[in-house]
Amino acid sequence: MDALTSIKTNKILFYDNVILSMAAFLLLSMSPNRVLSSMVEMKIVDEPSTYGYAGMGSFYQPQDQSLKLRVKPANFSGPPHLKRLFGKCFTKTDETYKYKFCPFYNVSQHEQGLRWNPYNGVLGVWQEWEISNNTFTAMLLREGDSCGEKFRSVRVVFVCGNKSEVTNVTESRTCEYELTFRTQLVCHRFAMLVYPVLTADLQDRWNELEGQLDRKEITQKGYKKRLNKVFEDAGLQLSADVRQHLLHEANEKAIQEEKQAKGDLETLDQCKQELTNLRTEMAGLRTLLELHGITDSQNGIEKTSKDGNSTVKTNLNESNNAETVNSTRSTQLNTGRLQSD
Repeated sequence: MDALTSIKTNKILFYDNVILSMAAFLLLSMSPNRVLSSMVEMKIVDEPSTYGYAGMGSFYQPQDQSLKLRVKPANFSGPPHLKRLFGKCFTKTDETYKYKFCPFYNVSQHEQGLRWNPYNGVLGVWQEWEISNNTFTAMLLREGDSCGEKFRSVRVVFVCGNKSEVTNVTESRTCEYELTFRTQLVCHRFAMLVYPVLTADLQDRWNELEGQLDRKEITQKGYKKRLNKVFEDAGLQLSADVRQHLLHEANEKAIQEEKQAKGDLETLDQCKQELTNLRTEMAGLRTLLELHGITDSQNGIEKTSKDGNSTVKTNLNESNNAETVNSTRSTQLNTGRLQSD
């Protein structure tokens, strides 16, 4: 762990050197007239630009790459023809938010305002189907971002339409959303039936339950409980045990992320990963410096002009060494005075 502390310290010193050297370069290379002439009107844009550095790790991340899912999306299930939607995303933008629905994956929300910290988060992750009267009535996406004492969730309702699109998003209750998705894939009257999706064995189990209910061998409550078990075995719904397991994994993941954020690394693999992340960030910083004609070295940071003839060098290490020497001399003088006293 001492090695990791040393790495983090070097990283902080490197960042400080970069900032100081760039400031020194600007002061040395720009005259007052040039500073005034370079002042232009700032343009505010809604969408972030990659500035050509889209592949440089943490320096730029598209909206969805920065989103973290509490749980993994469930596997595909439901009507086979809806597989055409798998891997696609559909958006709807209003005055305040842009909503992004990726069937069988998640629903996310992106604030469109010009605040310095706009909300970009996950409203729900694909979990299971809502089933009623032998019909898939809605997709249920749960375990979204934290919202007070609970987590955001979305209920997605499918309706017939000429094309696939998100038509409406409402917040029926606090942090509980309902999204309406229009598509041609559900226009057939049998498109959302559950029974045809089941395997032959599960269909036989359902048929047997219907017979037991007709003969009054089981109650309506018992029939519903056993039918839900059929849906769980088909992968259409989550059992209580599976749901509890997902919540446990999500909580463990949150605890580990909190420890990593505090710098608490418990395993060698975590230390190696942190070292890799630090090296990636430092490599990105060096690339940015090189793009501006600035190269760092052990003795300082140099800036070379475009024609290559002139060089402005800021020796930060010498300045730091001078401060260290002065501090040492001051300590020695104070120690001598105490001894003489």
